[in-house]
Amino acid sequence: NYMLCLMIPFGFLFYLDSIRHGRDKKLMVFLMLLSSANAIIFTLLHFLEILPFSKALVIIDSILGIVIAGVIYMLIKDIIQGYSREYKYTAIGFYGFVISCIAEIIAIVFLESKNDSIPMLVGLAILLVFVLVQQIDDLKKISDEKQEAIDLSDAKTRFLANMSHEIRTPINSILGMNEMILRENKDEVIEEYAKTIRR
Repeated sequence: NYMLCLMIPFGFLFYLDSIRHGRDKKLMVFLMLLSSANAIIFTLLHFLEILPFSKALVIIDSILGIVIAGVIYMLIKDIIQGYSREYKYTAIGFYGFVISCIAEIIAIVFLESKNDSIPMLVGLAILLVFVLVQQIDDLKKISDEKQEAIDLSDAKTRFLANMSHEIRTPINSILGMNEMILRENKDEVIEEYAKTIRR
């Protein structure tokens, strides 16, 4: 349980960074470094038998709380700036997961519960479901955009074919009439005009 709590932030921070397209890079790097330090330092202290996980829980969970606060800050900032529309289902899943993580931290630190890992498992399930919904929604949007591009291309082709026909028909009529003028005309000025049209 302790090792899992220390390792979980990495995957989610990387995923959050990718769906946010690198916004708040400095904060993300800070949270990654903080999570790395948390995982490395307390794992070493535990295995070197200097400070076991059970006695370092308050510090470990405080650092995880800072990471969670950073994630909540980024998600709220994206809601305010309107970026969360790009990944609305994933954002909902993240909120569910964050709430579950907070519940697990409370269960580990304050309650002597035997089922203290259940909140995090529920949070992971919530996040997974919403990420899948987000992926399905993204695939549907891509399919719709592809179909729209095909429809626009077909419309352009039809427009050009129609315009080509609409332009060729009157031009052929004008050139035909011009040939008749050249054959039947006796006036030199009009003949020059007609030759200019043919050229």
